Amino acid sequence: MHSRTKRLLTGAMLMLLAIAAATGLGASKAAAASQHRAVSVHKITACGYVAHAAGMYELTSNVTDAGSGVCIELSANDITLNLDGHTITGTGTDTCIGVQAPGTLVNDSIVGGTKKKPTMTATLTGCGLGVVSVGTSGMSASHLKIVAPATVGVDAQYAGGANLNNINVPLQSNSAPGILLQSGADNIVTKSMVDNNGTAASFLAISETGDMFTYDTANDTYSSSGNTTDGFIDVSGARNTWSHDTAKGNLDGFYFVESGTGTVTATYDTATGSSANANSHGFFVLAAFAIDNPASPFHTLISHNTATGFQSGFYDESGGASAASEKWTNNTAHGYSEYGFFVDYATDDTMTGNVADANPAGKKYAGGTTYGFFVNNVGPGFAFRTFADNQAYDSQYGFVSTTGVVIGGKGNVAKRNEFNTYRVEITG
Repeated sequence: MHSRTKRLLTGAMLMLLAIAAATGLGASKAAAASQHRAVSVHKITACGYVAHAAGMYELTSNVTDAGSGVCIELSANDITLNLDGHTITGTGTDTCIGVQAPGTLVNDSIVGGTKKKPTMTATLTGCGLGVVSVGTSGMSASHLKIVAPATVGVDAQYAGGANLNNINVPLQSNSAPGILLQSGADNIVTKSMVDNNGTAASFLAISETGDMFTYDTANDTYSSSGNTTDGFIDVSGARNTWSHDTAKGNLDGFYFVESGTGTVTATYDTATGSSANANSHGFFVLAAFAIDNPASPFHTLISHNTATGFQSGFYDESGGASAASEKWTNNTAHGYSEYGFFVDYATDDTMTGNVADANPAGKKYAGGTTYGFFVNNVGPGFAFRTFADNQAYDSQYGFVSTTGVVIGGKGNVAKRNEFNTYRVEITG
């Protein structure tokens, strides 16, 4: 090829490449502009609003409800509602925010703050129901303060995979549950607080499966006598987990009544009782096993928890199940007025590393009928797998077994009790 012709072809090729590059750059800029185009946001300016389509919604100002209906209703999939830190004032008989429609709603979110500042807190005050969701999957609600709801703070019914976080429910004098989950599965409640001196539970799970409650707080700052109900309740659940939660000033800190429907896990939780509450328990566990599946690989685990100032620090009743196989390890009961640990029908249970001290401050038995470990109905057919390395201090009775069979193993320690042991092996 002639060198001149070659130079002309090369020049033409470079021009074509330049044109293509310019065209591509223009297309790229157009695509970028399209990507950064502002997403349409639906503005909410008053109560009575129903969101029927997916998208972004924003509450633009404080609003006050006027009736008994729903102030803001989410009725479609893939909705994000930003409350922008505003306040919704209810009537006491209404629902401030409802997430419900025929069928299942998927991936709806309620955010207290703005899109740029989602951690701002929005306030729902004086509502009959603060937030209600029915039949949702992947629903979330965060950074809400729900003040004095008349009926319930948050009510999640038939929810799967919900995430409720950073929700504060000061109930004041209202006898309403703070956060209630019903007939759902695999939900998470975390970093939330309910302040309660009423007669309803602060956190309540009914017929839930596989839920997790972590870093939550149930307390009573309104009354020095403490409230008359419980901090955390799990009724007829299966495989629910309660970890790093705190209960203070409740009748019972953690109350798990599974009645044979399934197991429960409680780890690194803290319960502090009120001296005004008789018949109280730091941790109460009843029949926490799957009665219809005795071969289930899931077993109740109560580990590294602390209970202070109740009638009973830890109370466990299995009801004579053939294979409860619970594990109680490294728990501590302080300052109880009757039982550090009460155990009934400990069938195949493991109990190790637990400490009962009725008078940790005074370091001596200070009177009253107290038991570090009281073991009932344990014998042939209902025997422990392991009962060892437990410690009992400052009670009238350190260790007591009511059956004729001596129980225990290596490492059980009893000191500073009026009577150290009755039918329980100790080595110190």
